Amino acid sequence: MTAFENATQEWQSVFTNYAKDLFWLLVPIAMVWRFGQIALKGEGLTEALAELVRFTIFIGFYYWLLENGTAIAQAIVHSMEEMAGTAAHTSQGLDASSILNLGLSTLGNILYNNYKIFSLNESHDFGAIFDVALGIFFACLCAVIAIYVLLAVLAVWFLMYAGIFILGFGSTSWTSDMAINYFRTVLASSIRLATIILIVGVCQNVIETIAQKMQAGIAYSSNNFMMMTELIISALMMYLLIKTIPELLASLAKGILGSNNHQSDPANAYANALMQQQLYASSSSGGGGSSRAATEAATRHAQQLAASMMAHNDAASRAEERAARISYPKPERPKPPPTTSSSSHYIHGVDFANLKYPNPDAPPPSND
Repeated sequence: MTAFENATQEWQSVFTNYAKDLFWLLVPIAMVWRFGQIALKGEGLTEALAELVRFTIFIGFYYWLLENGTAIAQAIVHSMEEMAGTAAHTSQGLDASSILNLGLSTLGNILYNNYKIFSLNESHDFGAIFDVALGIFFACLCAVIAIYVLLAVLAVWFLMYAGIFILGFGSTSWTSDMAINYFRTVLASSIRLATIILIVGVCQNVIETIAQKMQAGIAYSSNNFMMMTELIISALMMYLLIKTIPELLASLAKGILGSNNHQSDPANAYANALMQQQLYASSSSGGGGSSRAATEAATRHAQQLAASMMAHNDAASRAEERAARISYPKPERPKPPPTTSSSSHYIHGVDFANLKYPNPDAPPPSND
C-alpha cells in the first residue's frame, strides 16, 4: 500500500500545474462576461467597482482552494481515519495486508495440524479434509475482503491527487460548483473509508480471537468444526457489511438520500431511487440470482418513479403556460364627480345648487 501511495503522490504537482493553467484561462472569460453584463445594463462606475471587488474576492478564494486543495483533502481523510481508528482501537489504521495475513496464517495452522491428510500411507480422515477445505475457503474470503479494502483506499488516493484538476474550474461562477464538489466527494470517500475501518476493526478482532482458540487443536473435532463455522460466518459478515454500510453513510455527505431539493429533477429522482433500491437489494439478497432479480426490480421501480416525476412536471408547466395565456379583464374605476369651488353641493354626482325647479304660476305650454 505504501508503494501505491507514493506513486499517486507524484501526480500532485502535475495535475496542480494543469489545474492552474485552466484556472487562469477561464478568468478572462469570466471577467468579460461579468463586466459585459454591467456595460449592457448601462450601470455606473459604482456598480462596476463593486463588481470588481466581488470578482477579486471570488477569484482569490477559489485560487486559494486550488493551491491548498490537496492539503485540505489530506486533512479530511486523515482526520476521518484517526477518528475511526480511535473508535475501533486500531492504531495502525486500515491495512489490507493484515486481513490477508490473517486468512493465510489461519490456513497455515489448519494445514499444520492436519498434515497427515497429505500422506499416502496414512488413513485419510474425512473430518480433517473438510477442515482443510473450510480453511481454504476462509483464506479466499479474506483475500477478497483485502482486495476490496485495497480498492477503497486506492480510490481515495486517486481522488485526492488526480481529482485536484477539477479545482481549475473554480474561476467561473457557472463551473465553481464542480470545484466545491471535489471536497464534497473527498468527504464522502473519507466517510466510506472510516466506516470500513470501523467494520474491519470489529470483525478482525472477533476473527483473531477465534483463530487463537483454534491453534491448540491437533485433530478434527466437533468443537474445531464449530470454530471454523464461526470464522466463515464472521468473514462473510465482514464482507457484506463492507459492501453495504459504507456506501449508505457516504451518501449522506453527497446529499443523495433524504434530500428534498433533488426530488424535483427527474434525473436526480431516478438516481436517488435507483441507489436506495440497489442498496436495499444488495443488503437483503444473499445469492447471485436473487441479487440480479432485486437489482432489476429496483431499476424498474426507479424508472417508473422518474417517469411519474416527468409527467407531473410536464403537467405543471402546461398549467402555468395556460394560466399565462389567459387575460382577465380589469375592473373599471368609477369616475370622480366634477370638482367645483363648492364641492359640498354635490350628492351622488347631482348638483343641487344649480338645479332648476318648475314655476307653478307659469302658464302651461301650448300645443301649437
